[in-house]
Parts: sequence; C-alpha cells; structure tokens
Amino acid sequence: MKSFFKSNKNIFQSDTSDSNNFNWIKDFVDYTSSPIIRADVDGTFLYINQSFAKMLAYLSKSNLQEMNLKDQLFVDKDSWNSFISDLNKDERLEYYEF
Repeated sequence: MKSFFKSNKNIFQSDTSDSNNFNWIKDFVDYTSSPIIRADVDGTFLYINQSFAKMLAYLSKSNLQEMNLKDQLFVDKDSWNSFISDLNKDERLEYYEF
C-alpha cells in the first residue's frame, strides 16, 4: 500500500497557498495522545510529537531532537536492521512491535 502522505506531499509544504487550511492536521498530530515520530534510516529524528516525548519520560519533545533513534534509543541493533528492511519492502509500517 502506498503512503497517502508520500503521494500528497503538498499537504505539509508551508509555501503552498493552501497551507493554512491544513494547520489543523499538524495540530492534531502534535497533540494527539498517540506517540508519533518520523526518522530517517540513520535514526535521525525528523519529527517527534509531544506524546512520544512523554512516553519516554521527557518533559518536552525538544529534549529528544538531538538524540538518535538508532544509536541512543534502540538497544538491539538487529531489531533496527530488521525494521528498516521491513520498511523498505512496504514503504510504511503500522503497529510495528520491537
């Protein structure tokens, strides 16, 4: 299954004239009670919502911005490699368990 956001990148681009119409989406993701992150394959965080920070007992998401998901939060590096392999196959994972 293709990712909705991958095929509709203009939704989150701030330079589009319609970007203000989608601020509610960003607010929803920022303040939902579900932890949500985006990271690249090297483990660098691209996005962290407040719930993810709270899940890890951090006061704010800014405390996590400089951390690396792969190097500092994953204990089992084989799990990371398996995760990236599965992600490359499907382009998107939901409810992934480590």
